[in-house]
Amino acid sequence: MRKITANIYLEEGFPNAGVIVTSEGVILIDTPMYPSKASELKEKLKEFGPLLYLVNTDHHLDHILCNSLFDIPVIGHNKTREKFPTDDSLLKQPLEDPKEAVFIDQLKVKPPTITFSECLTLYLGEHTIQMFPLVGHTENTLAIYVPEEKVLFSGDNISDSTLFFAEGYTSQWIDSLKKIKEMEVNTFIGGHIAPIEDKGELDKQIDYIQKVRDTVLKAIENDLSKDEAISQVEKFSDRPEENGGGIGRVYDRLKEEQK
Repeated sequence: MRKITANIYLEEGFPNAGVIVTSEGVILIDTPMYPSKASELKEKLKEFGPLLYLVNTDHHLDHILCNSLFDIPVIGHNKTREKFPTDDSLLKQPLEDPKEAVFIDQLKVKPPTITFSECLTLYLGEHTIQMFPLVGHTENTLAIYVPEEKVLFSGDNISDSTLFFAEGYTSQWIDSLKKIKEMEVNTFIGGHIAPIEDKGELDKQIDYIQKVRDTVLKAIENDLSKDEAISQVEKFSDRPEENGGGIGRVYDRLKEEQK
């Protein structure tokens, strides 16, 4: 596990799992997608004190699949709970590796039981854990900010140029990144990227999202089809194979906004 500050740790993987250590216990931010990794993490965390809460930054399977392996309350946005899968079998579909399949019977749908829409603050010992919506990657993505450590967990709102737009809100995403850039943060921790200390990296992501948005808007203004808009984005995208659904979503949303 990677030590970020005196009381913040990161289990890097798919996705990253954050650990906030307080004098009263431990807060876990998301879980590893693979049960074997989640089980290993559970053992590692015993040295830090009792586990208190698990926070899901959104409802996507990679963040929530192993919730049931942790016998603690789950916190999330109220829309995360609304979008949660209801069928246990959906959790088991990604587990083809035999070493993961042994955990199948332990995987159950476990949605947040503590939800909010605006903000939620936990006061644990000398630490303040502030949670608030950060619309962008999804409408229900959460940020978790620990001012005493100057660390912010952004969920999948901070990534690299290969962003996932399928449930994205491009305008709000840009606004969210600008908002957290102005906060007193030394380290930003995203869902699928190494921790970021240079706020200039956020500018690169803002520029990329803006470029996607402008490109799709121009395609719409020129009466191009959705597939043609996707092709325009693929000219500068690092991973065009992921753009079909995501950029199609951007196209549909921007076209709706223009009505």
